[in-house]
Amino acid sequence: MHARLSLECGDLNEFNQCQSRLRSLMEVGYDDGDDIPNTPFSSSSQSSLSSQPFLHQCKDIADEFAAYRLLYSLVQNEWSDVTKELKNANNLLSEDQKRKTYRCEGVSSCRHAILVAKSVVHNDYHMFFVLYENAPHMSAYLMDFLVKRMRCCAYELIVASYRPMLSVEFFREALQFQDLEETRTFLKQCGASFVKKGESEPPFWIDCKQSRPIVT
Repeated sequence: MHARLSLECGDLNEFNQCQSRLRSLMEVGYDDGDDIPNTPFSSSSQSSLSSQPFLHQCKDIADEFAAYRLLYSLVQNEWSDVTKELKNANNLLSEDQKRKTYRCEGVSSCRHAILVAKSVVHNDYHMFFVLYENAPHMSAYLMDFLVKRMRCCAYELIVASYRPMLSVEFFREALQFQDLEETRTFLKQCGASFVKKGESEPPFWIDCKQSRPIVT
């Protein structure tokens, strides 16, 4: 519950601490027949530690939190952890889930997170925003931290690929902005070259050739 509340509040540090504690409880335990003390990590209990975990997660919860670990690794750009969590997530999938694409219904949390990782690695902004719109459980809260990164990558790909002009509405729809004004603000920050039809009207077109890429 605390981990979910941390996600809802956007507190990644607290969420990571919760994940670390959950993992330790699932990795460390006591021998069969031992009495579990009130303070499981006290020095007096160390001799009883074994491979028996304190905590067992049901299949659905394990699927949900494995997905969160993978998404968190993506947010943090910890690619060694991404590789590890991809393997863990894939091990939880049934053969049926492994065949599901981002357009399928009934995609599990782990399969969804794997597809998000694929979209980020390949800068597939279309796949990413479809997955963002249909994120299971609380995955969207973690994906919030990836949105700006994907929008910036998408902008560079779009202005390099399209000629001669594109509408602001195209960017709004493709990158899932709330309205045209928010879209224009983003495009201005990216250095887009607007084509003005009149002084009194807000610009509705950008010149792709003249729009410079983001300076990183």
